[in-house]
Amino acid sequence: MKDRILKLAENVTDQQKNDINSAPFISLCLDESIDITKSARLAVFARYCVGSIIKEELIAITSLLTTTKGTDMCTAVRNSLAEKEIDLKKLFSNH
Repeated sequence: MKDRILKLAENVTDQQKNDINSAPFISLCLDESIDITKSARLAVFARYCVGSIIKEELIAITSLLTTTKGTDMCTAVRNSLAEKEIDLKKLFSNH
C-alpha cells in the first residue's frame, strides 16, 4: 500500500511539473504565516493555464529559517521553484 501511495504522489507531482512547464507563463501567490511552534512557514502557489483551463496549485510549503524579510522569502521561492524544475523566466506580473 505504501508503494502505491508513493507512486500516486510521484505521478501527481510529475503531472503538475509538466503542466506548469508547458504553460506559457505562471504567476505566484505567497502566504507567510506562523505555525503553532512559532516557526515561520511560506506557502507558494502557482496559477497557470493548461489549454483553456486556469489551474492553481500548491507548489511548496517551506520554512523560513532566519527572518520573514523579503530577501528570505525570495530565496525560499527560488529554491522551491528550482526543486520543482520550474523556470523563473515564466513568471508574469501585471504590476
